[in-house]
Amino acid sequence: MNYKSLIVVLFAGVILILVMMAFVSSMYTDMLKIRLETEYVIIKVTDDEMMHVKCILGYHNPDRKNVPKTFKFPVAFAQNFSTPEIKSILMTKILEEPKLGEEGKYIEWSGSLGDSERSNIRIEYRQKLLLKQVVFPLTSPEFERKDLLVATYKVILPYTAKNIRCSYSEFEVTERKGRVYVVLEFKNFIPEEDLIVEWD
Repeated sequence: MNYKSLIVVLFAGVILILVMMAFVSSMYTDMLKIRLETEYVIIKVTDDEMMHVKCILGYHNPDRKNVPKTFKFPVAFAQNFSTPEIKSILMTKILEEPKLGEEGKYIEWSGSLGDSERSNIRIEYRQKLLLKQVVFPLTSPEFERKDLLVATYKVILPYTAKNIRCSYSEFEVTERKGRVYVVLEFKNFIPEEDLIVEWD
């Protein structure tokens, strides 16, 4: 290879690297634009002390771009809970199957929301309770919740649950169909602590 050919190859290589950097930068910018707007969660504690969690996350994709994204959804991690069992993750396209992340602290997967302006992700998992306590992490740096337009959390407990205590003061307790319902509803919600519900 002569000197001129080498210069051409090097120049083409530099151009290719710059193009790839611009593409990655653009994709990262598009990922940042995708925003979590709403969250709807139902946590049901059954008589066998299993905590069944169903969560619907509502995302806003302003540029309607089909951008891949890695998700790290935090789950309860403490000696009071068993290792989570993932039941399902439903979204427009799964690129990497869900698995438990570091020490079972979060559920990790990759996927895209499609090119719709708004899309939902449905998450379902369960854990064994070792104490009369439900924990739903809201403040993990791995999964930012910032100024949610609407957030609803419903914790359904056995009818024997008494003296309900909650980490947030804005909650209502009702009884129906042989169950105790603990309901929290927020608008423009910025979580300051995890959701913890305890009972006797």
